[in-house]
Amino acid sequence: MLEDVIIRTSASQWNAPLLVVPKKPDASGKPKLRVVIDFRRLNNLTISDSFPLPNITDILNQLGNAKYFTTLDLASGYHQIPMAEQDKKKTAFSTPYGHYESNRMPFGLRNAPATFQQLMNSVLTGIQELRC
Repeated sequence: MLEDVIIRTSASQWNAPLLVVPKKPDASGKPKLRVVIDFRRLNNLTISDSFPLPNITDILNQLGNAKYFTTLDLASGYHQIPMAEQDKKKTAFSTPYGHYESNRMPFGLRNAPATFQQLMNSVLTGIQELRC
């Protein structure tokens, strides 16, 4: 993430804890682990963005009898959204290798889903309602 400039070294006084959480086992059944940043304390201080997220049932109902579909692979989509410079320090976390902060929107922030949905709505303006 440092090489990809998703994070950078930090001198911030903020410091969110890291947690290790289980992931689904791989194909061989071997358990997997994921390191996540625990932004709960920051989220408690954050004013919620009430931008509406789409309801999956509504989306499926809108598809109706469409014959053709387009899918988008948005892996690491949050990491495509730059953080405002004044907010980067608030995303700081520490590892045994150093203290870092996010250049790009990390997973786990309270308003990340709403921010991402607003971007998707903007990018897909004019084609969201197309049915074929």
